[in-house]
Formats: sequence, C-alpha cells, structure tokens
Amino acid sequence: MSKFYSKIYKLFAGLIRKLYRIKIVGKENEPPEGPFIVCANHISYQDVAILAASLKHQVRFLAKAELFKIPIFGRFIRACGAYPVERGKGDVGSIKNTLKLIEEGEVVGIYPQGHRYGGIHPADSDVKGGIGLILTKKRVPVLPVAIQTKNFKVRLFRKTKVIIGKPIMFDEFPEVSGKRNDLYNEISSAVFSNICGLLDSTVSPPPKNGKFLTEGAKEGLIPRLVLPSKMNGYDISKCETNNADSVNCNPDDNEKEESDKVSEEALKNAENIPDTEDEKNI
Repeated sequence: MSKFYSKIYKLFAGLIRKLYRIKIVGKENEPPEGPFIVCANHISYQDVAILAASLKHQVRFLAKAELFKIPIFGRFIRACGAYPVERGKGDVGSIKNTLKLIEEGEVVGIYPQGHRYGGIHPADSDVKGGIGLILTKKRVPVLPVAIQTKNFKVRLFRKTKVIIGKPIMFDEFPEVSGKRNDLYNEISSAVFSNICGLLDSTVSPPPKNGKFLTEGAKEGLIPRLVLPSKMNGYDISKCETNNADSVNCNPDDNEKEESDKVSEEALKNAENIPDTEDEKNI
C-alpha cells in the first residue's frame, strides 16, 4: 500500500462505509498478502470506492482511459493506484500492465462483466473472457466479492452488503479442451458463478434466467458457493455434497491424472499465445 493511498484510506474509508451503510461479510477470507485478483460484480461507478473501503489491501483497478484525461481527477485516481484501459480497442498495454502488477505482488481488481449492469440480478448479465486470460498467464488466487444492494442500484445511505468469498485457487477451475477462447470464457464463467453464489437467495430483483447460478442456488439451497463442474480434477457431479462448503469424493486416480493432462496441455497452449490476439477479451 502506497503512503498516499494509506493516508486517503485512513481519511475516507470509514466515511464511505457510513455513507453507503456498508456491511462486510467474510472479512476473514481476504488473503493476508498479494498477489491475488479481486473479482466482483459491477453495479455502479461507485463500486470502486465501496470495494476500496471494504478491503484491507490497496486494489489496483483498471479504469477507462477517458477518466485519466479529466484535470485533477485523473491525477488523483492514478495516485490511488488505478491504471487505464482503452475499452473496445484491444488494449495490449493494459494486459501487460496487469500481468506486471501481479508479478510485483500487487492486488488487482477486475470486473468479469466488463462494464456496469445496474438494476438487474448479476446472474442475468454477461461476462467477458479477460479474467480467464489473465489467470492462464498468472496462476494466482481469485478473491470473489459480491456487492448487494436493493434492486442492485447503489445509493447514498442505502444499505450495501459486501460479501467476501473464500479465495479460489487456479486448479479449482473447469477442465476445458478445444479453442483457447473457450478456456478463457469457462474460467471467467466459473469465477462469476462463485460471485453470484455469494448473493442472498432472497435478494431483489430475483434472477430471470440465472445462467450463472446452479439449480440449487436458484432454489436457495446453496446461497454461499457455486462450485465449478470440476475441482482439482474431480467430477463434482459424482461427489456427495453435504453443504455449501463441504464436498466428499472418492475419485478414480486414473481419471484425475487424465484430467490433469488435459488441463496442463490447455494452459501450455495459452502461455504461447501472442498478446495481440487476446487483448479484446479484457
């Protein structure tokens, strides 16, 4: 955490928590140190302030390049750790900056949806493959965070719930073979499914199609965690699930070994992809 950010945090974090009536759930799940990636649903431009006031680490967020051209404000957000991205233009530089920050042990913030989806349940929105691309390059933990408000609209003095999930390790993501974009999209979808699974099952508005929720989560049976189809090479569908945080499996060792081979091959291919072919996934 930079000295400037530390001063800003001490001055304003408490005030922001009061203005948005923030209730933080799962503080203990935030890792003690980086590098890791914070992934959250995106409701409003105010999400950055809400997340910054709710987490102990300085989170380096991508922000659209236009914001950095605003006098004074641009300097301020840069000093707070934000860095620019040229949205919709295939910004190779922003991807390289993200990878560099992770290498340096920083905490990076990425919204899997790519832009704001206010007023609808996050499970009804779309995601981009950017986080999947980053994770195939740098296998760091992902901290899923859900921002929950009435009607998914952020307002001053309206209750805001920030739910911090347990970190997801890279080998918990689905095994995917085929095109690299399929790999990125599957990983991004798995991350976002975990974010949506953190939301209260009674939240309003309810999901219409809920494509990022399992049947159990839609029915309110698994309100805290949505597991990807395979975790550490084990087929979750063949396991006995006792509760949202406990899974008992007795997998066949040969099946796990084969899954690991598929995963390693897919990741090896991803490592050799030129950045210029993938930047539009961010």
